[in-house]
Amino acid sequence: MLFGGLGAGFLDDTWTWDGEAWHLGEPPAASPTGRYFHAAATAPAVGGVLLFGGADAGGPLGETWAWNGDTWTELALPATPPESGFAAAMAHDPVGDAVVRVGGAGANQTSSATTWRFKSGGWSELVAATPSVVGASLLYDVAAGAHAARRPASELDKPYVWDGGMGGDRRAPTGALTTSPSRTTPCTGSSSWCSARTCGRGTGRAGR
Repeated sequence: MLFGGLGAGFLDDTWTWDGEAWHLGEPPAASPTGRYFHAAATAPAVGGVLLFGGADAGGPLGETWAWNGDTWTELALPATPPESGFAAAMAHDPVGDAVVRVGGAGANQTSSATTWRFKSGGWSELVAATPSVVGASLLYDVAAGAHAARRPASELDKPYVWDGGMGGDRRAPTGALTTSPSRTTPCTGSSSWCSARTCGRGTGRAGR
């Protein structure tokens, strides 16, 4: 599915893909307001897709929405969600039945070095040495974990790997973000971010 974006203004239409063509149905009963640079990911736990944040003419947004195939529902969260932000990356974690969100930018348009997980109906911040990425791509790799690719021109060759996977209830009390191209330095911590090169896992699977 596809939601929003920027056209003549901030768009709030919801499109679905049937494998051959895109379809714009009747406006759903409820919907996020028009926005762009929001983050979305497959989330079976909420019935389809999870959407967070984005930005409109008023600045960064901070709601969490779920799409079940027919309509949108704004989720009432039991705990503090990530701060309002845009241009973050999100991906589904099929092992932990969760969604992970990394990076983005906030009200001051400064990059965020945070990693959050949506699980069991709420957000929790994961303690890890997080790459400061804006407009990155994130995906889950069964063999190597989740990869985030930096978007700035000077950083396009630096994918990062979530070491140890994203599943379960793992936290990273320690851990270091490494950007050295050397393959001899291992990642540290049970769940830390490190350079894909440093982890020795290659860069071919990083989305952009």
